[in-house]
Amino acid sequence: MNVDFLALFHVFSLIIGLGGATFSDLLLFHFLKDLKVNEKEAEIMEFMGKMVFIGVGLAAVSGGLLFSTDTAKYLASSKFPAKMVIFGVIFLNGVALHKYMMPRLLHVVFSNEPSSKDSLTIRRRAFIFGAISVVSWYSAFFLGFVKSTVLSVSQILLCYLALLVVAIAGSLTVERILEQAGKKGTQAPD
Repeated sequence: MNVDFLALFHVFSLIIGLGGATFSDLLLFHFLKDLKVNEKEAEIMEFMGKMVFIGVGLAAVSGGLLFSTDTAKYLASSKFPAKMVIFGVIFLNGVALHKYMMPRLLHVVFSNEPSSKDSLTIRRRAFIFGAISVVSWYSAFFLGFVKSTVLSVSQILLCYLALLVVAIAGSLTVERILEQAGKKGTQAPD
């Protein structure tokens, strides 16, 4: 098979996954502000989740085919094993976010209990999963476009881990700010 075509197909699959994940995560963060989602928005989020999984599937197939064209080159690269670890995180996080978190989140939203302790826990977890998604997809995309690196696999993964920590901390900070704003908005004036 033509390597240029496989590379283009791989980039296309990453664009589908990255675009779906970006849009899905932005919608998720928007909806999590007040835990209000209407049925149409829920359908859009479900559709975007499917797009992410299509992107993951296409990226796995096209990446596997690309790998088969020059296994020695890919195995000698520090980028490839790091990208495979990140891709594994993308897959596991996507399953957790779209198969575990989203149904629970939508149940809370449509049960009209957006201020319960359980709903806040679910919202925090959703913020964490969203942060992991964003960092992972953009990290994999970036690694795919960098020609070479002087970093070892462990150095790349340490950078990735640092980005995850910063993103998770940032997302939880935003979530706390939203929670405090929500509490102030529901308190009776003095």
